[in-house]
Amino acid sequence: MNVTERVRILHFTSSRGFYGAERVILSLLENTDPVKYDASLASFVDSRDPHLELLEEAARLNMPIYPVHCSGRLDPGIIRQLIRILRTNSIDILHCHEQKSRFYGLFAARISGIPAVTTGHSWNRANLLQTAYEYIDALMLRFFDRVVPVSRKLECMMRRFGIPNHLLEVVPNGVDPAKFRARSSDVTGLRNDLGILPTERVVGNAGRLIELKGQKYLLEAARQIVRKHPEVKFIIVGDGPLKQVLSRQAASCGIEDHVVFTGFRNDMPNIYAAIDVFTLPSLDEASPMTIFEAAAAGLPIVATKVGGIGDVITNGQNGLLIEPHDVKGLCDAILYLLENESESDRMGKTAAATAQREHSIGRMVRRYEAIYEKILARDTDRAPSPVGSDLS
Repeated sequence: MNVTERVRILHFTSSRGFYGAERVILSLLENTDPVKYDASLASFVDSRDPHLELLEEAARLNMPIYPVHCSGRLDPGIIRQLIRILRTNSIDILHCHEQKSRFYGLFAARISGIPAVTTGHSWNRANLLQTAYEYIDALMLRFFDRVVPVSRKLECMMRRFGIPNHLLEVVPNGVDPAKFRARSSDVTGLRNDLGILPTERVVGNAGRLIELKGQKYLLEAARQIVRKHPEVKFIIVGDGPLKQVLSRQAASCGIEDHVVFTGFRNDMPNIYAAIDVFTLPSLDEASPMTIFEAAAAGLPIVATKVGGIGDVITNGQNGLLIEPHDVKGLCDAILYLLENESESDRMGKTAAATAQREHSIGRMVRRYEAIYEKILARDTDRAPSPVGSDLS
């Protein structure tokens, strides 16, 4: 590669919607230095269940996109497609973002003779099949040029799986603080649309509606909270397989008039601006984007002490930490913030300052760029000399 040329980075993933990992990828596409780097996106399009949200968002931003078509878990044609994309576009580094992209991407990168980086956004053993995939994934990770876990907890897990220390480099997720700091002028209209009165307080949650996110514990806590404070409403943002289950739970708890399920929203800064307290009662996490976003929005946060959440929230300073599954602890923490506005305000301001100082997009992107530069410098050092080429 000529030193005057931009470095061509291809981000590669298998997306099931537009969640935290997708937002990180989009942030990297948008914010990597365009003078030094030419970033593009490849994403699987499964004929059985295509998810085009990330590709469409990238296209809307005029980013180069490459659909990788597949029709099952094992499809050798994927490697051929990916090699063609890498070679046709003279890609310098392949950056994979989850297990499926790592499995196929590593083979394609090695055949194409380019380095491969991967970000570990999450590892969770939801079932035996997922655990088996993690063991296979751990074997693949050893052959990447750099492995980037998004939290210290995930880094420790990878070490236990035998990933060498010299490959690991933690890069926490980041957000654009300015995007979430500004209070929307249309918050009143949004609250009206959601059926929230000006006098009502709002407790919010955002995430995929799955068992791991723990929304059922929030609903159990909500039942107790509204008995004491009937003016409190709960907003649950997101979609997922448990949507109907959670709706029925709210009805059985007699709080259906106090809970708003918004579905997927693409106006999260406005949503955060309408919230008084943000909650994340997850059973496991790596580095959840909603925590960074809520902090950047200046919200006091109640979250569980799991995964990488403790890297962001310091108990009593910029939020309150509770144990997973602890409905009473969740209820008490939310009530404390609702009933102590000065403490709530202090924690929210501290959260915003922490997000600005430690978890900005700029900080995240610069660390990834440094990784790219180190890998390219190492590959240049290893390249055969012209003399050696002549002798051969």
